[in-house]
Amino acid sequence: MNHEVPLQQLIELSRRYGSDQEYVLLGGGNTSWKDGEIMYVKASGYALQSIDREGFAAMDRRKLDAVWEKQYPADSARREETVLQDMMEARLPGEENRPSVEALLHSLIPYAFTVHLHPALVNGMTCGRQGAERMEELFGTQAVWVPCTDPGYILAAEVREHALQALEETGFFPPMIFLQNHGVFVSADTPGEITAYYDRIMEMLKTQVKRFADLEPLRVDPEREQSVQRGISRGLSGEVKIVGLHNRELARFL
Repeated sequence: MNHEVPLQQLIELSRRYGSDQEYVLLGGGNTSWKDGEIMYVKASGYALQSIDREGFAAMDRRKLDAVWEKQYPADSARREETVLQDMMEARLPGEENRPSVEALLHSLIPYAFTVHLHPALVNGMTCGRQGAERMEELFGTQAVWVPCTDPGYILAAEVREHALQALEETGFFPPMIFLQNHGVFVSADTPGEITAYYDRIMEMLKTQVKRFADLEPLRVDPEREQSVQRGISRGLSGEVKIVGLHNRELARFL
C-alpha cells in the first residue's frame, strides 16, 4: 500500500490541531496513522503544529501486538524499561526516532487515524469530580472512561481492558476514549470523521460551561513587571522568566 496519501493527511491533521490553542496549548498531544502492518506515530521531541514526515516513527504493529503476549516484571521501573526496549525494537529497520510513550496505546486502537489531545475544555470534564458521569450523559456508548493510572504500559493495558469491554457490550470499539485527569483519544478511519468527533466533543462541552474565561487583555506597566520579576528572581535564588499572560481572568484569579 502507498502510504504517502494517509501520511500527508496525518501531517495536515496534526498541524491543524497543533496550531489551534483551543486544542493544544504549549505543546502536548500525539497522533498516528496505521494499516494492518505498519504504524506511523508521532515521535518524541516534535511539535504537532510544525510536524512533517520526519516527525513520525515507523513501527511494526505485529511486534507491538506481541507485547500483550508477554509477562513483564512486577516492579514498575523494570517493567517500563523492558516495555520501552520492546517498543524500540518494534521500530522498522532504519528508524531512529523515539516513538511516543503512548505508541502501544495507539497501536491497539483498530481505527486508521488517532489524535490524542488535552484541550482545556476536555480537561474541565476529565479532571472533574463527576467526570465519568458527565461523559456518559453527553457521549453515551461512543465513549469510554478510563480511571487515572500510571502512564506507559499500565495506561495502555487499562485502555485495552475498558475498550474491549465496551466492544463486547456495544459491538464496536469506542471512537472516543477519555482519560481521567489527562485528555482524550479520538480515532476514526478518515480525517473527516476525526474532525466531526472533535467538533462534537467541543460543542457538547461548551453547552455545559457556566462561565467562560474573560480573556480581555490588560495593560501592564513594563517597569512594574520588571520590578516584580527581579523580586521573584531574588526570592528563588536564580533568574526567572515571567511569561506575560495579562488578561482579566488572570487578574481575577490572582
